[in-house]
Amino acid sequence: MKICHVITRMIHGGAQENTLLTLQGLKELTDWEIHLACGSEIGREGNLLPEVEALGIPCHVLPGLKRDLNLREDFVAYHQLHQLFLRQAFDLVHTHSSKAGILGRMAARQARTLCIIHTIHGLAFDDYQTWWRNVIYRFAERAAAENADRIVTVCNHMRDCALAAGVGEPSQYRTIYSGFPLEGFFSVRPRTPAPGRFVLGMIARMFPMKGHEEMMKMASTILERWPDLDLRIVGDGPLRPDWGKWLGKHQVWRRRIEFTGRVPAGNIPAQLAQMDGVIHLSLREGLPRVVPQALAAGRPVCVYNVGGVAEVVEHGKTGWLVEPGDTESLLKALSRMKENVPLFDAEYARHRVQKLFDYRHMQQQIVRLYEESLRPQKTVPLRFAHHPARSRA
Repeated sequence: MKICHVITRMIHGGAQENTLLTLQGLKELTDWEIHLACGSEIGREGNLLPEVEALGIPCHVLPGLKRDLNLREDFVAYHQLHQLFLRQAFDLVHTHSSKAGILGRMAARQARTLCIIHTIHGLAFDDYQTWWRNVIYRFAERAAAENADRIVTVCNHMRDCALAAGVGEPSQYRTIYSGFPLEGFFSVRPRTPAPGRFVLGMIARMFPMKGHEEMMKMASTILERWPDLDLRIVGDGPLRPDWGKWLGKHQVWRRRIEFTGRVPAGNIPAQLAQMDGVIHLSLREGLPRVVPQALAAGRPVCVYNVGGVAEVVEHGKTGWLVEPGDTESLLKALSRMKENVPLFDAEYARHRVQKLFDYRHMQQQIVRLYEESLRPQKTVPLRFAHHPARSRA
């Protein structure tokens, strides 16, 4: 079987790490021929393409495939994808994220690909988008869902939101949680803090809506309220200069905030080992990887209740869920976190994470989904019946 994964950018991010682990699993568990197609955009978040190439997987870099809406470039990307699918004659195309998902599904169907699967890592339409972007993406996602045989979501919340927006049918959906290697996180031991110091960590790309704007609003209040608290912020991205401007206006806190910059995914356990608790204030998520990662490392979390975080965090037991923008509740949650760290049941948190986020289980679920989706032999839907389906090798 010949398979191609399609994603807009292969930067350091949750959707991209999920894709990389899926590719790795397909190489290890099957004898199928695996390819990756992605755009050429790389930002401060780093580049995962070398890791894909190290797996021996052919990478098709398409310059026209970019994140932002642009009618001309999107048409170029569609044409590049369509030509790639015709040339390579893939049996199955698996798309990720909104832009690559919409264009990739259309191109794969027109190329008469036998099976098309899409993963929703996060929805492109929400209350924080402009109205016209929401209109465009809702319409496009509804149309693209008709070109998908299966739709994977990384949490049940994403499935429910998509269905409520009229995207696809319930029978198309399968929830597969986004797994990751657990061993490094399970080996993190309780921190021995400096006398009287509590380190509150934040791990997130410095990208709009990922929580950094919210943290800039809250940082002074948090640091002023708890003189024994320090902030450790892990990540990089286009909002890094905004943090520089913030520090320029708040020099008094410079000694109590540490910026590590971007760190490789394999170094996240070491970063968590230097934290007593984790805060995540993202406004738009599917299910942020840092939340189960922090719990796997035995660290309590304080998070905005967005996306599927409530499927992982037990409020008051493994962490605290706060509605976005509720400052008073956030401060109360942080106070409880500081008070309850010595009582935090790390083993219970790890047990919950292990059931859902073992990456090997994720890989096995995806392999089974592919096998189910291509058995019995598929035919192209009737709306394209004038294009006879090609047979599978």
